[in-house]
Amino acid sequence: MAPEDLNRAASMPLEGHDEEWLRFMAEVLKMPACYLPAAQKILHQGAWRRYTGTGQNPIGYVKTAAYREALKMGLAMDRYEVTEPRVLTKDQPRRQSPTVGGCQPLPVPIGMTHDDYIESLQGGCREEPPAARGARDPK
Repeated sequence: MAPEDLNRAASMPLEGHDEEWLRFMAEVLKMPACYLPAAQKILHQGAWRRYTGTGQNPIGYVKTAAYREALKMGLAMDRYEVTEPRVLTKDQPRRQSPTVGGCQPLPVPIGMTHDDYIESLQGGCREEPPAARGARDPK
């Protein structure tokens, strides 16, 4: 289906078919309309026809080439170019410990049993439990 859509679009005149071109951009290429002139140029060049075999992606070729052509034409900004100033910090992203079976280990405060600690969390603990030191209460 993709090569047929691309063939139809490549044979479509540039002028006078605005609705069809916009529908093609939205439904087939799934790109914003600002890339339309670049996509038209790539389609009319016809290099995408080399990528119509089994296991190849002609739409992916057109999208990538249209994006690059739009950069050359000044229609789009490079998505990897950072224009905002960066602020250096000393903060490091916190590494999360690996989970086992989707569960995080629950550190039980020293002096409490596992069940007592769960009940205190569920019941809205009024007095603070002893400080959690990461040690588990052996059962």
